[in-house]
Amino acid sequence: MKRRSIEQYEMERRLGEGGSGVVYLANDTQLMRPVVLKVLKRCFSFTQSGGIRH
Repeated sequence: MKRRSIEQYEMERRLGEGGSGVVYLANDTQLMRPVVLKVLKRCFSFTQSGGIRH
């Protein structure tokens, strides 16, 4: 997988995919720790950014 970043998260690898989105193992570059992110498909997003919710 080509390294990809979203905000402060650097995706390491894809863990899985389901009906609503894709789950990645990522590194939080601000907190300097591993995290798991679920990137939602656009149709499930509640924000204009297409899947990033805080």
